[in-house]
Amino acid sequence: MSKINIDEVKKIIELFESFNINKFKIKNNKFELEVDKNSVQNVSYSVPNQQQVEISNNSTASETKIEPADEKDVKIIESPIPGTFYRAPSPEDDPFVNVGDDIKVGDVLGIVEAMKVMNKIESEVSGKVTEILCEDSEPVEYGTKLLKIKLS
Repeated sequence: MSKINIDEVKKIIELFESFNINKFKIKNNKFELEVDKNSVQNVSYSVPNQQQVEISNNSTASETKIEPADEKDVKIIESPIPGTFYRAPSPEDDPFVNVGDDIKVGDVLGIVEAMKVMNKIESEVSGKVTEILCEDSEPVEYGTKLLKIKLS
């Protein structure tokens, strides 16, 4: 029987809470994990050809954040407004930034379209893009985490 570590499930739930999403599902050939905030059954985990396990998460997972020690000098860029996040100026163009790119203050990191107005998201810091947290054309809310930048 394939097993999943309960600490890994807790970390997934914490990430789920930190991104303010309502439902997600992870599935591969060894297991399936589904989390739904609006369901009485909060977490469902199953293994193919095995019995399904259900976990009710009544803990305060959203109060604790996963912050590795090496993220002290990391800046997370958040959306200043609700809208649609775009990584490039148009579908045919290259993204403004990619993982590994060096950036400086004022560089455009992306665009958030709100009510047909394109709002440039400019960097407030200099550093290296370490992670893209939001997909192209994805709806975002105020405070949605967009990118991680390792400060230089």
